[in-house]
Amino acid sequence: MSHSAVTLAQLEPLVATALAAYGIVADDVTNLRYYNNATYRIVDGDGYRYALRVAANHYSEAELRCEMQWLSAMQADPRVRVPRPIPASDGAFVVRVTVPSLAETRACTLCHWVEGTHVPEASMTVADFARLGAATAALQQRSAAFEPPPGFSRPSWDETRWFDPIVHGTYQSILQHLRQSFSAGGVERFDELAQSARRRMRTLRLQPRAFGLIHADFHAGNYLFHDGHVGFIDFEDLGWGYSLYDVATALFGAVERPDYPRLVAAFGSAYTGGAALPENFVEDLLLFQVLRIVFLTSLVVTRNDLAESAWWEGYVAGKLRRLLGADPAIGC
Repeated sequence: MSHSAVTLAQLEPLVATALAAYGIVADDVTNLRYYNNATYRIVDGDGYRYALRVAANHYSEAELRCEMQWLSAMQADPRVRVPRPIPASDGAFVVRVTVPSLAETRACTLCHWVEGTHVPEASMTVADFARLGAATAALQQRSAAFEPPPGFSRPSWDETRWFDPIVHGTYQSILQHLRQSFSAGGVERFDELAQSARRRMRTLRLQPRAFGLIHADFHAGNYLFHDGHVGFIDFEDLGWGYSLYDVATALFGAVERPDYPRLVAAFGSAYTGGAALPENFVEDLLLFQVLRIVFLTSLVVTRNDLAESAWWEGYVAGKLRRLLGADPAIGC
């Protein structure tokens, strides 16, 4: 997948300058990921670990500050394990850094390290999915209790974001992209499901706790297992959306597993605390997983990157075939 034309070598001088604003001197700096943002693991002289994010300026400084406010508020619930923001020496949660190697300033945030191990969906057990379901419910409950302060600003991940006339051309490009790999019947079925999801979002908006601040990128790379608990990281896309979208994304990576129904049942039972799942849960899950495909495919058609297209074929296409399973022309 592509990222900014700015190289890691150009970003490197920024790290020490950013850390100085927090009064931290790094003993070890490791780049963990560079895709839009650059994320570093920082270890200081006492062995304490931190996560430093150098933002790509896709979000405003105000939006980044709101993300840190929300993360800080999540700390009130001991069941919720998310990064704890660290203020700079002047009390600010976001620092702007300028270095000679970069033409523009970059916004940076620093959080305490979240302990845990990534487990790919293919290796997660039924018990892992149950733990994930319980942790997801706790996070969403705490988020629902959050009262945004005046001026709070985060993006929206809703029916307007995906389907309004401004982005309609992107959606048509998504359908065109699908026609390269799927039958006409398969693409028609996808469009039917996507439009059903659009209508379902509108009705869900009226239901209590169905809509609120969500993670919006809830895949296995963004949760960590540690001592029987699950922690969540990478809240870059934190925004207003539907709780079911995070649920659907958490289960999306396992769609092709033969034991998928058992995984859904384990997640769902823990998510509801043992109460019965809503009557239309399975149908809603399908609709919101189709929305996940809308989002992931939009990345491919808007960026026109060969590596991203190959990733789509290897990761997304097979899951869509499984979700569309009724169409024999696409191999299901």
